[in-house]
Amino acid sequence: MKTESERPGKYIEAGLTVPVSIHETVCNYIIKNLAGGLILEDEEDSDLIGIKFYLPENYGLEFKIELLQFLNSIDSDLKFSESSIKTNEVPDIEWVGTFRDSIRPIFIDDVVVRPPWVSIPDKDCIDLIIEPKMAFGTGQHESTRLCIRAIQKYLKKGNSFFDLGCGNGILSILASKKNAKRVKGSDIDPIAIDNARENAVTNNVAGKIVFKTGSIEIAESDRPYDFFVANIIKETIMNLYDRIDKCTRPGGIVVLSGLLHEDEEPVVSKLKECGRDNFEITSDGQWIAFTVFK
Repeated sequence: MKTESERPGKYIEAGLTVPVSIHETVCNYIIKNLAGGLILEDEEDSDLIGIKFYLPENYGLEFKIELLQFLNSIDSDLKFSESSIKTNEVPDIEWVGTFRDSIRPIFIDDVVVRPPWVSIPDKDCIDLIIEPKMAFGTGQHESTRLCIRAIQKYLKKGNSFFDLGCGNGILSILASKKNAKRVKGSDIDPIAIDNARENAVTNNVAGKIVFKTGSIEIAESDRPYDFFVANIIKETIMNLYDRIDKCTRPGGIVVLSGLLHEDEEPVVSKLKECGRDNFEITSDGQWIAFTVFK
């Protein structure tokens, strides 16, 4: 751990705007390779989203070259240039304050998601305390909110629960607090698993949830689950749905999220191909989620 004297006195504040359709991919790259903090700045019904992040001053501006190469590798039609990434110097305390101020409690029906440094008045709600070390899963993103609402509506006490692409563990923690049994989550990113385990400890449910590094194979070694959530991306959902279906018991529920409105038709086709035509679709802004009833 760095001492106060070793900490950089200034940070580089960098910002760019990307299409909503690729922002999760871009944020994950920034979190894994660059960022000391990340803030999303979106406007309702906009196809674009702003991303702001912070780097120690000694990074210099060379990071722009690799970031631009990554951005243009996602979609060559977007044509990002060096001017697409705005930079500014800010004091250490200023970026920390800006980052913390950007993370506010999120109320989703009778669930509140908050960082550890924010308290809320006593309320009759499920309190989820999430350390915002990752770009997603703080309740600010629509796909997370859609999953939370589906869990609140359909998860029953005693249900077994699997969370594919668990990230920081927010959905598994919610399931555990709703008295689900045999709760397990997987993610291919070991850093996400570490963060999920930390959040489980903070929420006093560490002994009730198993988090493992991996993908669908983590669930395939278990008895089929009552409730299966996959808040990932369309391509992965399409590739894995047959296996997801087999990991969910007859009469169980599958929630598919991380999907845009434009993804609805191919996902519906995939579900019907698998003999699943009993489902509901919910939406939040540009994002949708499927709740499939087996």
